[in-house]
Amino acid sequence: MDSIGYFLDKNTFEIKDVLQIKDYQINLDEETNAKTSISIVRKPNAKDKDIVVIKEKEKTVFMGIIEAPTNEDGVSFYEISAKYITNLFDRKVILKHNEIIKEQGIEDFIAYTIKKEFLESDDVLLNIDYIDIEILTHTPKNFSVSTENGIYNFHTFINNCTQNYSIVYDFSFNNGRVKMTIENIENKEEQLIDSNVSDIFNYVETYKTNIVAKVTVLCPENVEYEYFLLNDRSTTTDKNAENRAVGDIEVIYEQEPENARQSALNKFRSNSYSHLIQFDINKNSNLYDVSSWKIGTLVKIKNKDKEIIDTYISAITINKDSSIYTIKTGSIRINFIDKLKQEKNN
Repeated sequence: MDSIGYFLDKNTFEIKDVLQIKDYQINLDEETNAKTSISIVRKPNAKDKDIVVIKEKEKTVFMGIIEAPTNEDGVSFYEISAKYITNLFDRKVILKHNEIIKEQGIEDFIAYTIKKEFLESDDVLLNIDYIDIEILTHTPKNFSVSTENGIYNFHTFINNCTQNYSIVYDFSFNNGRVKMTIENIENKEEQLIDSNVSDIFNYVETYKTNIVAKVTVLCPENVEYEYFLLNDRSTTTDKNAENRAVGDIEVIYEQEPENARQSALNKFRSNSYSHLIQFDINKNSNLYDVSSWKIGTLVKIKNKDKEIIDTYISAITINKDSSIYTIKTGSIRINFIDKLKQEKNN
């Protein structure tokens, strides 16, 4: 299939070059920030941090930020590495208006920060003025963004929102502009994937248990709050409560005492298996709409032991002229206590 690469100026978003793509391996993996590799027929009129858009039959299959193109002696094509388009936001920023998360929603805070820090700042020369943002959902939460002296990496934060709150980002390229949508897909119906069907092969599953059972929250003036996990996945402040879960202890710092409980809950929420599921699937599967899958898509996987595992897609690898997608999932979000009980009973 013919693949065309459009190379655009990182500042003006004007097309600088159009080239045929010889080969590519697209790696959509926000957890490791994996790079996509692209082979082109000649050196493009593009420089480091310019934008590349790959299209097939007018459909955008990848949008990313390139690194300086290189070629080796005796090789007739150029190799380009590119990171996914969300790396436009890979920058440290100062935390402002954290209250938007509680009063309006996580999505609103993300959109606000992008506009104020990247699109409409008072430094007009460095603004990105070719992105339009649409907020599709609103998810209020009572938590404060974790910072170091009021500073945090915004790209890391939005990826954490995908992992912890099912906030996903979609990008489309049309008429010289990029449209970005922000959406919480937690309430969308999860797709059941049966690892035992013929459409899925090279299935690999590995895990280890990692349970935080107690969180001590330190606040200013050495005020401490303690929270304990129960076997039904609820929490308590009663050290002597029945049915306490057994696991590790975490100590965290929270500047605002009123956020202590939410900070502890966020830490408990990360309890999971360190659980990797990887498999290959035909993108033209009649059983699954593989082409609609994206980073953050919620899935239920029936594994080889007939267990149902709730998780989400954390990485997708796509090779040019191949009908096979390689899928990876992120950490399992629920049932970790149930799994502990099962292992104990066994």
